[in-house]
Amino acid sequence: MSNNEVIIIILICSFIVGAITIFVRKNKPKEKKIEIKEPEIIKSNVTVNIDLPKDFNVEKFEEEVKNKYERMQYYFSNLDYENLKKILDKELYNQFEVQMNHLENNNKKSIRENIDFIDFKVNGYSSINNKLTLKVSIGVVEDKYTKYNNSDSYKVMSYENYYELELVSDDNKWIISKLKLIYSHSKKR
Repeated sequence: MSNNEVIIIILICSFIVGAITIFVRKNKPKEKKIEIKEPEIIKSNVTVNIDLPKDFNVEKFEEEVKNKYERMQYYFSNLDYENLKKILDKELYNQFEVQMNHLENNNKKSIRENIDFIDFKVNGYSSINNKLTLKVSIGVVEDKYTKYNNSDSYKVMSYENYYELELVSDDNKWIISKLKLIYSHSKKR
C-alpha cells in the first residue's frame, strides 16, 4: 500500500467520523432546563387591584375563609362526611370523599391541625345569576400526620402550604368550590 492510499484511507475515515459526530450532535435530544419559579402569592411586591362591591366586608370574608378552611381540615381529619358536605360544593366533596373512603378502608386518618394563617389575598371575583364567586390565595403553616386506628405512634410534620381557593356564595352562605395546592414545603416549628 502506498503512502497516497494510506492518506486517502485516513481522510475517508476522518470524514466518516466527522459526519457521524455532526449527525449525533444535531440529533441529540435537547436538554430540558428546569426552572423553579417562586409562586406569585409569596412575592411581597405583587398587588392585585380589584373592585369588590362597596358593601363587601373583606375582613369578615377573610375570617369566613379561614374558618371554612379549618373546619374543612377538621372534618377531613375526623372522616366527618356529613359536615364536610355542608361546606364544599358537590364536585370538590366527591374528591374528598374518595380520599376519605380510602383512608377509612385502610384504618387510617390523615390529621391536619395547629393551623396558622400566614397569608390571605383576594385575587378576583365574579357575579353570575346573583352568585358571587371569589378567588383567594391563602398561606398556612399546619401540622400533618397519618394515624393508624390501632396505633398510637405517628410522626408529625409541619408544612408551609399555599392554596388557591374559590368560594361561591348562594343566599349569603359561602361554600368552597375549588381548592388547589400551589406550593408546599416542610417547615420547622
